[in-house]
Amino acid sequence: ASELQKLQDQLKEDQSRLAAELNVLRESNDGKFAALQDATSQQERICNQLQSNLTKKLVGAEEARASELQKLQDQQKEDQSRLADQLNEWTGKFDQLDIRFHNFEDAMETRRAAQQREVDRLFTELQRSFDKLEGTQKTML
Repeated sequence: ASELQKLQDQLKEDQSRLAAELNVLRESNDGKFAALQDATSQQERICNQLQSNLTKKLVGAEEARASELQKLQDQQKEDQSRLADQLNEWTGKFDQLDIRFHNFEDAMETRRAAQQREVDRLFTELQRSFDKLEGTQKTML
C-alpha cells in the first residue's frame, strides 16, 4: 500500500507539475498569440495604409495622364484648326494666282491678236504700197 501511495503521490505531483507547466506554456502561448495578433494587426494597418497611398498615387497619376491627354487633344484640335485655316488661306492665294494667271493669259492672247491684226494691217498697207509702186512703174514705162 505504501508503494501505491508513493505512486499516487508521484502521479499527483506529476499532474501538478504538468498542470503548472501547461499553465506556463498556455501563458507563453497566449502572450505569443497576443504578440502575433498585435503584429498582424499592425501589418494589416500598414498594408491598408500602403494600399491607400498607392491608390491615391494611382488616382493622381491617372488624373495627370487624363489631364495631359486632354491637353494633347486640345492642342491637336488647335493644330488641326490652324492647319485648316492655313490651307484655306493658301487655297485662296492659289485661286487668286490662278485667276491672275488666266487673266494674264487672256491679256497676252488679246495682245497677240492685236499685234497680229496690226501686222496684217501693216502687211496689207505694204502690199497696197507695192501695188501702187508697181502701178506707178507701169505708168512710167
